[in-house]
Amino acid sequence: LCADAESLGRPESLSSIRDRGELITHATRYMTNHLLEKHSIDSMCSVAMMSRRMFTDNFRDVTGHTFANYYLAARLEHARYLLLFTDLTLAELAELTGFANKSHLARAFAKSFGVSPALYRKRMRAYSEESNAQYLEKWRWALPDSCEKP
Repeated sequence: LCADAESLGRPESLSSIRDRGELITHATRYMTNHLLEKHSIDSMCSVAMMSRRMFTDNFRDVTGHTFANYYLAARLEHARYLLLFTDLTLAELAELTGFANKSHLARAFAKSFGVSPALYRKRMRAYSEESNAQYLEKWRWALPDSCEKP
């Protein structure tokens, strides 16, 4: 592997990677563990050590989604988490989740979840602390260090 393999999120040794599916899984883990960074299909090809064509074909086979749809869903899930557990404005959420602006985030969020981000935050915060605590444990890694944890 090249010297910058660690910076690209590549595994230390290829001996632990047996097939293309594992390379795709590695790339999706890298992407979701580094959601605050912007990712392109080309950067993920580097992480997976595949050509663009091989990556796109294998990504769809393994995940059932295109890279763009998968990445959008991960960013929206991150936004949903931040809506629940922070008081960040929609503009701040848009910046942290890679959307061009708050309008773009609001449109994508409403299309995906069927409700505006503001209404989602209001409704979800009304649910029990126990429910939120379970969600927090699952998605704690997605909370930026700059945000106050509940």
